[in-house]
Amino acid sequence: MIDKRKTLKPKCKPGKRLRLKNLFAVSVCVMAAMLYMTAVSVWAETTSGSCGDDAKWELSDDGVLTISGTGEISNGGWDSDSVIEVDIGDGITDIGYAAFEDHYALTKVTFPLTLEGIGGFAFSQCENLTSADLTDTNVTTIDYYAFHSTGITSFYFPSTLTDIYEGAFQSCNSLTSADLSNTQIQYLYSEVFSSCEALESVILPDTLKMICECAFNYCESLKSIVIPDSVTEICGYAFEECTSLTLVDLGSVKEIDEYAFINCTALESITIPATVTEMGGAFKGCVSLVNITVEPGNEYFYIDDSGALMYKNTYGYEMIIFYPANITDTTYTIGADVVRVARGAFAANTYLAAFEVEEGNEALTAVDGVLLSIDEDEGRPDYDGPYYTILCYPAGKTSTSYDIPAGVTEIDDYTFMDNTYLKEVTFSSEIFSTIGYGAFYGCTNLESIEFPEGLNDIGDEAFYGCSSLKSITIPFYVFQVGVLAFGDCTSLTDVVFEEKIIDDENVNYYNFVLYSSAFANCTSLKNVTIHRYFWFQQDNIFFNCTSLEKVYCTPGSEAAELRYYKDYSPNVCLVYPDYNAVQNSDGVYFISGFSLGDEESLEDYTQAELYYGGDYTNAIDSSDTVYTGFEIGDVEFEAGEMGCDYIVGYNTTDDDDQSISTSEILDFKNYELIPVSITEADSEA
Repeated sequence: MIDKRKTLKPKCKPGKRLRLKNLFAVSVCVMAAMLYMTAVSVWAETTSGSCGDDAKWELSDDGVLTISGTGEISNGGWDSDSVIEVDIGDGITDIGYAAFEDHYALTKVTFPLTLEGIGGFAFSQCENLTSADLTDTNVTTIDYYAFHSTGITSFYFPSTLTDIYEGAFQSCNSLTSADLSNTQIQYLYSEVFSSCEALESVILPDTLKMICECAFNYCESLKSIVIPDSVTEICGYAFEECTSLTLVDLGSVKEIDEYAFINCTALESITIPATVTEMGGAFKGCVSLVNITVEPGNEYFYIDDSGALMYKNTYGYEMIIFYPANITDTTYTIGADVVRVARGAFAANTYLAAFEVEEGNEALTAVDGVLLSIDEDEGRPDYDGPYYTILCYPAGKTSTSYDIPAGVTEIDDYTFMDNTYLKEVTFSSEIFSTIGYGAFYGCTNLESIEFPEGLNDIGDEAFYGCSSLKSITIPFYVFQVGVLAFGDCTSLTDVVFEEKIIDDENVNYYNFVLYSSAFANCTSLKNVTIHRYFWFQQDNIFFNCTSLEKVYCTPGSEAAELRYYKDYSPNVCLVYPDYNAVQNSDGVYFISGFSLGDEESLEDYTQAELYYGGDYTNAIDSSDTVYTGFEIGDVEFEAGEMGCDYIVGYNTTDDDDQSISTSEILDFKNYELIPVSITEADSEA
């Protein structure tokens, strides 16, 4: 299994925007590089300077950076690799944006009493900074990602603190505790302590009003949390995958959003306060949660006769919130007043094999033991009948095949999750369009699924962990394949993105997007064929697809962005019949023969959408012929001449300036790739 957190957060570095027009330009670049190296050498020797309007710095031989003056400080150009200790003098009020970011040698910082604010990314990535004491300061604000990925084991918060913004302590993997009890904060913003893997205890202040999205998600060592009575709302994913969490005191909270405690697998009991008036599927994936009580006086929530947590509004309509894992009944009967089911409400239970719905229920129905919602008439001219969404296919249902009934337009999130009996899925519905988040997550015996022609959207993690799935054909009208949609499908060997023939012509203008890690860890995947115009949203689409050698892009298809790094897809070669795929010496593959888009200049691209960075010694076509050079239009390229991030090229045959203009580059798909010389050589294409 791959680490989703790392896979979903690719490290993007901006590429150089170097444009070479002729051989003279190369000389200019070399001279510029020499001047730059000289400047760096002088810079490294600098031991003092200014770091603000009224602030100065001085760096000693033993690595102590002393800052004096008044007001805000910024990075003053000191040698960050030489800074071991920072002493900030009285009078300094603010530490500016990224002032000490990436100071890897930094171990200690002395903060002044006059300090009032710490800016975004101020100490981010200071991995050897192990402690920070702000108790004797007047700091009111710690800005976004200020201490992100530092090595701090302890942090002392000042009583003056009122705001901690997004990601301020994200991925501080050595931090074991956070005592905020003396602060004045009202909001814990998103990802404040996200992925603090060693964080065991947190004390929250009685001024706190809201715990925002993902504030403590992936804090896998967090054992308990006491929510102050001042908190009114816990937002979605706030405690996602806190897998050691066993004690939760919800205080007097009023709203608990969907997935607030998703996958807290060690949580065994919870008491819903009398104050709670709104709650979504907060406990999805809490497989150990078997003891649920509702405080007397709560007018909205109750436990039904089976042990399920239920919601009932003032109009009498009901909603199923959570169905615990320890209920051994194989059949569950849904009452006539139940109109909704929280996403993932039944995901923890593996005993349940069938649903029944009482007569008179106009919102839900059961077909062959599968729970469906009855949806509003969409008024389609090609379909006259009821519309449905599949809400839950029981994990204990032992059938090996299932046909999606006529009228179904959507499979909801987590619908088939963890059913280990199902092997085959087909579709009778001709109006089907959407497969939701995690819909078939963990269906380890699923071998085949025939997608309907009208499918539009395959959600994130839709087939994650379907380790028996062997081949798939993605219909033409699918416009996106989500993050990790087919992640860990370790038996998947073949993927085809379908073409569409209309009036005997191949229509490829219906674009689609492949999101990050869509096929990550599909270790048996060998063949991918694409008949469509497509967009690779992230650079690790085929992460760890160790058997994948080629992605075939048939005539008429185009790629808006193709980025393959050696660490992600070491063997992948993109092959167009009309164009050659090229591999550089660093193992980076790209395809020549597609448009950059409608941008007016290459400078409009902030990252290396087309990544070039090595010696182009091999140009490989579908017949495994190796070329040492090629031409685009009138411009000839020899091996090793494309050393910048974009195809900018220059003429090597004479002294005339025949560089490709920006407009030509932006539409150079019209150029034919012509081999200049052919060398007999072995290649792995």
